[in-house]
Amino acid sequence: MSDRPDATCSLLLDVFLPLVGPHGPAVTPSQLCAVGRPVLSMAERLGLSALLYHRLVQHDLIDVYEASVQEYLRAAHAREAARCSAIRQVLGPLLGWLSENVQLIVLKGAAFAHTVYPEPHLRPISDVDLLLPRDDVRRTEELLTERGFRPPERQPRDHGPCLQRQYVEGVCVYLELHDTMVRGGYPTPSWEQVSEPSQLADVFGARVHVPDNRLGAAHAAARLVIGLPMGELRYLVDFVHALARCESPLDELRSLARGLGWEGMFCAAAALSGEELSPALSRRVRWACSRLKRVAGQASVGSLALGHRLQSKVAGALILDHWSDIAMRAAHGARVRLAHPLGR
Repeated sequence: MSDRPDATCSLLLDVFLPLVGPHGPAVTPSQLCAVGRPVLSMAERLGLSALLYHRLVQHDLIDVYEASVQEYLRAAHAREAARCSAIRQVLGPLLGWLSENVQLIVLKGAAFAHTVYPEPHLRPISDVDLLLPRDDVRRTEELLTERGFRPPERQPRDHGPCLQRQYVEGVCVYLELHDTMVRGGYPTPSWEQVSEPSQLADVFGARVHVPDNRLGAAHAAARLVIGLPMGELRYLVDFVHALARCESPLDELRSLARGLGWEGMFCAAAALSGEELSPALSRRVRWACSRLKRVAGQASVGSLALGHRLQSKVAGALILDHWSDIAMRAAHGARVRLAHPLGR
């Protein structure tokens, strides 16, 4: 398999995404044989080896791989299951206690893992993101400090407060406190827009609020676009799982995203996941992409070095959200190979 950006992009969108998604593999054994090793490498880089193993077994494709690879994937699956169980033991009581003292909504990976994936351990997490009313952020930070949490040595930029604690069980819990769903100057829903349609879910054994599946799909799309320069492509897998759990038609979800200022981001994620857009909308996206291609030239995007097929669709779709300045900066940035082609 070539390491060209467009080849990597094709592997992600044509093989890996359909293979690990919720609708069936859409990949034949012969196709998988041809790209077996790169698929394994992509699963490792995205932290989705356990999900890959689950889907391969589910669709009777595991025998495509030799015995040593099967054992490797089986061990990765078991390791994530054990890790999830250990995290549950400490996080369940903590989230239950915290939700009794402050209003909170669990976001992103932890929410997706417990609402749209077949099993929580199939979507590994490195932290837990909590959305809080702005006035409650400081109080939550104080409550967690009383429970032994401390700030890390370096606070991430463009985040709310981050706190961590090492437990005797060998689990390090890392919490990020947010007062908005997205940052970086992008539009973000108010607390009321998120909390009113939220749903209760069992997250690591605690009954807490998470975004409903429609908002979860829109949020995954926004996080995919905003995080693309850093290679955060796991959100595309989150998006297809969240979309599969939504009973609303695509146009209704797009309308919801438009109300949040995320229509272009939603359309980009939908197009990349294989969903069909209306002819009129497809024309708008193609027009936006053609403008960018004239400026950009070939460029790498993020740690997976993805090419035009992904970059221009996502940056181009930003124009649908009236972010033409960001999208055109992305094109210029790609031409000179800036570190973050989608700008800030």
